Amino acid sequence: MLLSAILEQLRQEKWRAQPSGENLHIALAYPVHWRSEHQGAIFDEFRKTAEGCLPEELHANLRFVPEPDGAILSLQRQSLLRPSGDGRLTLIADVGGSSSDLIAGQLDPGAGTLVAVRRYGQPHGGGLYDDEIAKFIADELHIPASSLADDPSAMVALRVYGRQLKESLSRQLLHPDSSLTSVKRVVTLVLGGDQVFRGWVALDESGFRQIARHRIVDFEYVIENGLKAMGLAEADIGQVILVGGGSKLFSVIGYLRQRFGGTNVLLADNPEEIVVQGAALEYEKASELPWQRAATPPAPPAPAWVLVNGDDQPYPLREERITIGRKRDNAIWLRDDRASRHHAEIRTAGGDPQIVDLGSSNGTFVNGERLPPNQPRVLIAGDQVRIGATVLTVQRPGQATGGRGVHA
Repeated sequence: MLLSAILEQLRQEKWRAQPSGENLHIALAYPVHWRSEHQGAIFDEFRKTAEGCLPEELHANLRFVPEPDGAILSLQRQSLLRPSGDGRLTLIADVGGSSSDLIAGQLDPGAGTLVAVRRYGQPHGGGLYDDEIAKFIADELHIPASSLADDPSAMVALRVYGRQLKESLSRQLLHPDSSLTSVKRVVTLVLGGDQVFRGWVALDESGFRQIARHRIVDFEYVIENGLKAMGLAEADIGQVILVGGGSKLFSVIGYLRQRFGGTNVLLADNPEEIVVQGAALEYEKASELPWQRAATPPAPPAPAWVLVNGDDQPYPLREERITIGRKRDNAIWLRDDRASRHHAEIRTAGGDPQIVDLGSSNGTFVNGERLPPNQPRVLIAGDQVRIGATVLTVQRPGQATGGRGVHA
């Protein structure tokens, strides 16, 4: 809906209901993991939606740019890609609103860009922190959950307040001359039935870390999993460049500085604009960039295990931690009302997969046995995992399917 509204607004402002000319080019950036997760279904839906918003004659002028490629193009144009001085790799961390992409490569001084690029992405971004602070604000103002459920726009308004508090706190904590360690603002929320909730809400570093503790850990997993997926160690990274709308968060910057060294982590100017500027530069390229001319990168190694639903749809277990649940930020997203938002987790480190129930409301079952919360259970081929009405069968790749569950 948002994409349709943006393209319609462009049509009205630029062409005033006149036919679109052939010189019109549109570039749309997308998170890198959209191509790999859920067999690329998210990207396919995005592409079809965009094409449906434009006349057919413009489809050839519509390009889809992976956000990492946009970041590299923009940083290259701004001469922000510089040799680390010791031959090590440059890591670009693009922390967006709903996803984070990592791009690592060797800088070619002659071309001023990255070569031998490696990419990794996960659905974790700055907007998730806003959700947690919004819940905190609702608790602080004693807003009944039933009132929020009846007015979807109320949570949107609280997320805006949450983002403002988060950004104000980050500015204070990152400013070297600031003595302030907390922020405070008046929050006003008007709901239906003449309900008005108003009050001061304060947030400091300790409170933020408590409220967003799971999100902070999730970001650390993004970096850890990304390095492993790209086959890199900390010692391989000479510098880190932060871009994206969520990159100014103090906990993100602090963690990267702690891990890679304070002087090796650079925050780009106007980081929230880097990717969109790079997507626009897609049409100014005189030729393909070095990493696009390179041979097709080898396919990722086949997973040792998969989960298969009742429609024989496989879910490869490639990561060390794979969450399952009703929210779309899970690696395995279940359209199942009886599943909790973050219902269970699969852990693959060390060999055989293990499943852990994350304190779900309706429980996680293996071969009919309900698992105790937060206690790992080793899975073997043929085991059937039931979450709500969804049944997933544990298999080795290539093993004959035969799950009998309702589809995820």
